[in-house]
Amino acid sequence: MARPFPLSPYRAIVSFMQTLFTNSAQVIKVRCVVWASMLICAATLYGGWSIFQSFGLSPGDGGVLRPFGERLAFGMFVAGLGLVFAAGMMVFANIYVTNLERGRDKVIIDTLTPWGVGTRRHEMDIAHVGAAAFHKGRTRSFRGPSVNAPWISLRTAGRRLPFVLDLQAEIIEIGPLSALAEGAVSDWKADGV
Repeated sequence: MARPFPLSPYRAIVSFMQTLFTNSAQVIKVRCVVWASMLICAATLYGGWSIFQSFGLSPGDGGVLRPFGERLAFGMFVAGLGLVFAAGMMVFANIYVTNLERGRDKVIIDTLTPWGVGTRRHEMDIAHVGAAAFHKGRTRSFRGPSVNAPWISLRTAGRRLPFVLDLQAEIIEIGPLSALAEGAVSDWKADGV
């Protein structure tokens, strides 16, 4: 009888990991918005530069180049809108959970990279997982569609921003996730899932 190869320490840890949360369909949407924000940022940077160079020269603006400070302020405002949007989406991608696994004493959380191209792995001791909170994510509108996108924020030691678990994910192991995100999952279930 052949003896199996011994497991390396990494393989031993991975083999005892249980997947609690996997999100792939919503990740595609988030990636598309991240990439769209980059395109919008590029367009607003170009628009801001163009405004700085020629604001006031068109016949509708009077045909006279506006003062330097006015052109600079207006150009920076337009460019800043795109920069803020892109930076916000990069931060969101870095906290948006694509996969969460739990072992006996370890938690592995995968998030998107800031550019939305791949994933980034965050590995930590289970003791570093902190408070979790449920957010309804509902908006109602009289004219347009209403939104129902519940999510859980999961705080961990050493990070300023919490991780975001989108509850529209494909795999959510409610029991084990409840033990990790105390109270948040029960609040979600009580909300009428």
